Amino acid sequence: MPLLTTKDLARKMAVHPKTVKRWWRKLKVKPDACSAHHCHRWTPAAAARLLKRWRAYWEKRGQRAPEATTKFAGLVKRCREKQQLRLKLTFQ
Repeated sequence: MPLLTTKDLARKMAVHPKTVKRWWRKLKVKPDACSAHHCHRWTPAAAARLLKRWRAYWEKRGQRAPEATTKFAGLVKRCREKQQLRLKLTFQ
């Protein structure tokens, strides 16, 4: 039985692995293939359950999940770039 890691889910969701951890806590779907120090392993059924709930979360808000996350990432990046352009650098 192939197990999925948090990094695999992060690639599918187009987010950072730490964000996957936030989502599984928010949606109450924990990795179920945990043993000892491998608390980031998912069975395909649990991964599918997480992705289903994640997509449903975004659909409630009228957006598709991958589009919403990439749009949000783009907005954050744009805001940071604007802040950097406003910094007054003084070199002497």
